[in-house]
Parts: sequence; structure tokens; C-alpha cells
Amino acid sequence: MTSETTDAPGEEGKMEAKRSQLMVRARVVVVVVVVVSPGPARSRVRVSRSDRLTAKDEARRADADARRAEAERAADPRENVDAFLRAFEDRRVAVLAAVDAATAAHPDAGADATRETLDALLKDALEMEKSVAEASYFLPPYDARACAAATETTKGVVQSTQATLLPKKKFSFSSRKKKEKAKEVEGGEREKEVGEVERDVERAKANARGDSAAAASAAAKLAALTAAADDGPGLRDLTGETCVVTASELREANGTGAGDYVLVNLTDVTVFILGAVRALRCHNLKNVRVYGGPVEGSVHAQGLDGCHLEIATRQMRIHDARNGTAFYLRTKSRPIIEHSTGVGFAPFTFSYDGSEDALARAGMEPDPGTWREVDDFGWIKQQQSPNWRIIPEEERVAPPPAP
Repeated sequence: MTSETTDAPGEEGKMEAKRSQLMVRARVVVVVVVVVSPGPARSRVRVSRSDRLTAKDEARRADADARRAEAERAADPRENVDAFLRAFEDRRVAVLAAVDAATAAHPDAGADATRETLDALLKDALEMEKSVAEASYFLPPYDARACAAATETTKGVVQSTQATLLPKKKFSFSSRKKKEKAKEVEGGEREKEVGEVERDVERAKANARGDSAAAASAAAKLAALTAAADDGPGLRDLTGETCVVTASELREANGTGAGDYVLVNLTDVTVFILGAVRALRCHNLKNVRVYGGPVEGSVHAQGLDGCHLEIATRQMRIHDARNGTAFYLRTKSRPIIEHSTGVGFAPFTFSYDGSEDALARAGMEPDPGTWREVDDFGWIKQQQSPNWRIIPEEERVAPPPAP
């Protein structure tokens, strides 16, 4: 009796413990299900909120971009780098084109009119210099330096034109005959200068505004200069020939002393110029080799395709050269290129009988090494222009012996 009473409570305790364990397990399962398996409605709410946030962010960015664009349009153009550089280049082109026009008009306009025009252009160049200084606080450093260098070049062109066309008078007791001879020489120098600045005329035609007087004047002058290239001694319209021009032939062609010489419309031609000339103009040459003596004035090369020029000259101006055209030069000033790509430069090495004396008489001994200091007028940035290179020594081609 006592034993049965004692065992009953023990069985009830065991049953109660099992029920407690089952309830704990049930609660764990319910919690896991709720956490791991969210309902579809809750998931849709989260996705909808994400879409709304993304849309708001995109709208905010679009509004910021619109405000930024409006601010740039309304900003002072003097503080806009791109606008300043475009305006600066237009002004530089206009000044240089006006210098060319003044040079061409000088023989008819007279000294007073030319002096007035060039003084005004020099004032414009000084105003350019002032504008660059004022813009230096917002221009990137390399653009500021490039604009300053371009301004100095523009001033130099105006001042050198003044010195050429309007030289200061010197007191002397020279005879009337000597004065007349000096006047003739001065006239020849003016004609040479017209040929030298044709580069700037082309640039004004290409870049100046179509309705500007500078563009119209440049176009008219360019047409006149191009037509003038057909006049005077030279070689024209040849294909597949080798031409040797001797010093005596140059004297006969030009009367007395060195004169101008032209090479126009040549293809697959080799030219040897074995004497000094005053100025050399090369126009529309394809696969042409030119080996020459000293040019006392300037060489103007335009429209050269795959050519090789070996020339000693005081000034070298190159326009529209391409396809690996190589210039082996000795120059008294920095070579100038424009609208040219893929051109190379190396030192002058051509020689012929009497060439050393001719170079010395022309004031080109010794080589000053300026052939490597090329100015690209189409590249105003501080970095090296991609349009030209110095030809490595292992790629340089030795000139053929003179005939």
C-alpha cells in the first residue's frame, strides 16, 4: 500500500517534464519559422522602399547636374578656361592675319599708314598679355604658361615686322646711288617677308570667324600669294626626275646675286640646289627629295607628303606637312610648323663643293643647334606636341653625294 502511493507521484513528475520539453521545442520551431521565412507582403514592402530611394537619388543627381550646367552657362566667360582659350586663340590669329595684311599692303599704303597699323597691333598684343595675366588665377598652370609664350611670340612677330618694314633711319654720307641700291634691297626683303608669313594667312583662313574682316583679307591674300608662286625661276609640274641646279644657273635665273626659287607640283623628284638662294618656296610636293645650299632668307614649305628636305636657312616655316616628312635643317631661328602631323627633324649634313664657304658667307657657321627647338603653332599646351619628333640617330638617312 505504501509502495503504490509512492510510485504514483513519480510517474506524474515524469509526464510533466516531458510536456515542458515539448512546449519548449514548439516555441523554438515557431521562432525559427518567423525569422527565416518572412511573409510575401513584408518582402514586397522592402522592395518598394528600395525603388523609391533609388528614384529619389537619381532625381537628386539629375537636378544637381542641371544646376551645374546652368551655372556654367551663366558664369563669367573670363573665368571659364575653355572659353578663355578659344577667345585667346581667335584674337591671336586675328592679330597675325592683320600683320600679314599690313605687310602685303605696305608698298602701296606707305610708311605712315603701316606704322599706324602695326602700332595698333602691338597694342593688341600687349592687351593679350594683360588678359593672360588677369586670367592666371583660374587658368591651369600649363595653360597659363602656354598662353604667355604664345603672347610673346605674337609680340615678336609684330615687332620684327616693324623692324623689317620700318627700319630706323641712320645718318650717313652715302651717295644717292647707294641709297637707291639699299632701297632695292629693302624692297626685296619685303617681298621675302610676304612669303614668310603666308603660314599665318592660312591659319587665319582656317580659324578666324567667317564674317570677320581678317578672314576675308587672309583668303584674298592667300589666293594672291599662291598665284605668285608660279612666277619667277624654279621647277614645276615634274614627275620621276632628278634635277641639278648649279650656282651659275641660279645667278642667270635671278640676274645678279641670290634670288628666290620655287618648287611647285613635284612628284617622285630629287632636287639638288648647289648654290645660295635668297628664299625658297616648296608647294605641293609628294615623295620629293631636296638637298640644298644656304637659303639666306626663309624657306616656306606647304603641302608636303612623304618628303625629305635637307636645307640650311635662316627661317623655316612649315604648313600642312605629313606622312613622315623629314626636315634635316640648320637654322638661325626656331623652325615653325602648323597643321602638320608625323614630321621629323634632324641636323643638316649635306655638302657639295664650296658649301662650307657658302654657309660661312650666309652666317650659318657654326650650327647653332636650333633645328631641334621646334614651335608648333597649332599646339599651345605645355606638353610636347605630338605632331613632330626628333629623328633618332639610328633612323637618320645620310644624304647622297652631290652630283
